[in-house]
Amino acid sequence: MTAAERAAAPLLPALPPRQSGGPGQFAFADAERVRAILDASRWADITITPVDVTCVLPEAELRGYVTRFGPVGRVLQDVEEPIRTKVVHAVRDAFEPFVHGDEVRYTAACWMIGAVA
Repeated sequence: MTAAERAAAPLLPALPPRQSGGPGQFAFADAERVRAILDASRWADITITPVDVTCVLPEAELRGYVTRFGPVGRVLQDVEEPIRTKVVHAVRDAFEPFVHGDEVRYTAACWMIGAVA
C-alpha cells in the first residue's frame, strides 16, 4: 500500500523514492522478474497468477503500522516531533477511505506462484 508514502511525501523530503526491484513490499511486484529468478534457479513449470487478498488491521493499530513499517516508518525515526505529528495526522487522513468502524480494510495485490523443482 502506498497511501502512507503519498500522504507523507510533502512533509518528508528525505523519503526515498521506490526503486524497481528494490527491497520492501514491492520487491517482487514484476512478475517477469520473479519468473526470471525462478527460472535461473532451475525451477520448471512456473505459473504466476495475480491474486487479490483482503487484509484487515485493527484501527487501533494503524498509528503503529504507520510509524514503524515501510519507508515512512523508517524516515519517521529521524524526524523531530512536530513533523512526526504532522506526518502521522496526514497519513491517518489518507487511510480514512479504508477505515470501516474499528477495522482498516484494504486489498493487497499478490502473486500465487507455482513451480516444480
